[in-house]
Amino acid sequence: MLPGLPRLLAELPGLPSQDEATDPKRYLILLGVGFVIALLGHLTRTKTLIASGIALIFLATFVLPLYFHFSG
Repeated sequence: MLPGLPRLLAELPGLPSQDEATDPKRYLILLGVGFVIALLGHLTRTKTLIASGIALIFLATFVLPLYFHFSG
């Protein structure tokens, strides 16, 4: 392990932040829509729908929560 890594990790903010409560409904809805679109893409063998669904899932689970956490 790197010498300064524990100190660096201790300085990072905890996710999710307890100071700002976020409603998970919008993330879960976007996640569900992403799964439905990806499933339709797999059923129709359309690569564009598959990629769009995966992008929405990634957006709902990683990008948007991090964006709203650090922008607030």
